[in-house]
Amino acid sequence: MSMVTTGRTPSFDLVISTEVVEHCYSPSTWALTAYAALRQGGTFVCSTPYHGYLKNLTLAATGKLDAHFTALWEGGHIQFLYPFRGRNAAAQHPTPDC
Repeated sequence: MSMVTTGRTPSFDLVISTEVVEHCYSPSTWALTAYAALRQGGTFVCSTPYHGYLKNLTLAATGKLDAHFTALWEGGHIQFLYPFRGRNAAAQHPTPDC
């Protein structure tokens, strides 16, 4: 159960989430929950796997592209985020005041 649903007071100066968002059905809920856990002035650090041109080209050249992008394995990636998608999401959902 998250702190958002229990109504607890935010208590962390730092929240770190690495390689998680691409497994979430609702990235907005993921981000809002992380920010809700932060004290005033806290920092949220996150990362997502890199899927740029060279990596995708390498996967395609080795015949592994389809297997890599499938969502048909337990705990697999639900979505893939790219820098322009991250910027668009941030513009649509500004971070709350922490």
